[in-house]
Amino acid sequence: MRLSAVLRRSLLCAVLAVVGGCALSPQTLNIHPLLDVAAPPLGRGRPLMLEVIDARTQPAVFGTRGGVYQTATVGPRNDVAAAVRQALAERLTAAGFVLSAPQPGSRTLRVELLRIDYHASGEPTVGEVRTSCEVRAIAGNAASSYSGNYRANSVRQVVGSPGVEDNEQIVNEIISQALQRMLADRGLLETLAR
Repeated sequence: MRLSAVLRRSLLCAVLAVVGGCALSPQTLNIHPLLDVAAPPLGRGRPLMLEVIDARTQPAVFGTRGGVYQTATVGPRNDVAAAVRQALAERLTAAGFVLSAPQPGSRTLRVELLRIDYHASGEPTVGEVRTSCEVRAIAGNAASSYSGNYRANSVRQVVGSPGVEDNEQIVNEIISQALQRMLADRGLLETLAR
């Protein structure tokens, strides 16, 4: 009698795990990239106009969480461009720039968010999460301009489907990595420093 109760509970747990793995609900994530603020004083009090554009084809969705249905999307809860702009503004202010409105001949930095992708796979429970981010930066001053594309990619092995907090960390890290690569580009920094 006792063995049959244990078997029934085990069977119930197995069925719930399979059903739960097949029907994942959508998630909305709070985007807040973290950037290294230990920057050399390149700005020296000079004005800089910063613009961030979300140029992704589907700004409301990063990707899907896996499972049977494609309705289990992962997307932003907040304005991604505004969150990236805030993180960059803090980093550039720490580097000595004074963010300002556009002025003729002033330094400009335009950052375009080209791609933020999220894909989970591994039925019935998620086994792998792939993320990627690509941004383009266009910097200019009175004498010259500079542009570059910056990418970051990640593959994580996971047990079970990541929750909102885990996915927020995963997506914010990949955005932060792409932005850090952009801010480490000497050509971009030299253009802004002139």
